[in-house]
Amino acid sequence: MAPAPVQRAIRTRPIWTRFRKPFGGRSSCCGNSEPPKQAATEAGKATPPAAAAAPSESYLDKIKARDKLIVGVFTGKPPFGYVDGSGRYLGFDSDLGRRFAKDLLGDESNIEFVAVESASRIPFLQSNKVDLVFSNMTVMPERAEVVDFTNPNLRVDVQLLVQRRWQRAETRRPVG
Repeated sequence: MAPAPVQRAIRTRPIWTRFRKPFGGRSSCCGNSEPPKQAATEAGKATPPAAAAAPSESYLDKIKARDKLIVGVFTGKPPFGYVDGSGRYLGFDSDLGRRFAKDLLGDESNIEFVAVESASRIPFLQSNKVDLVFSNMTVMPERAEVVDFTNPNLRVDVQLLVQRRWQRAETRRPVG
């Protein structure tokens, strides 16, 4: 008889469970990152579940209770994030933010945009000025210590542009 095929577990997390790391350096985001509380025992008997302490409110629960998602976006980087003449936030990042609000809260208008700059992205997350930030950011070990990154939603290649008359070094022939 042939052995049964090996099934591998693939761990996936919805993007909204990875908004930000809470204070205290805990590794989980938006969920209850406290270890499970053990039920108190009295004379060897466990207390009933109703009497056990209720788990602390998750960050996602706070967003839902507030009924508003606060999103940090760049404002001067079209087509990713910019503000039009009437003050409306537009662009790819703003559209993603509205979609998050719709999926989490049922209405894409339950969102508040906060303008961020490169240097303010992490401090705004750490100070709770925003719930999450949609922007480009290189994943670096020191950044991963203080914020949680989602899987990329967009990959961009960086290339150099040169004039056509320049030559390729390896061929010494005109480009084009």
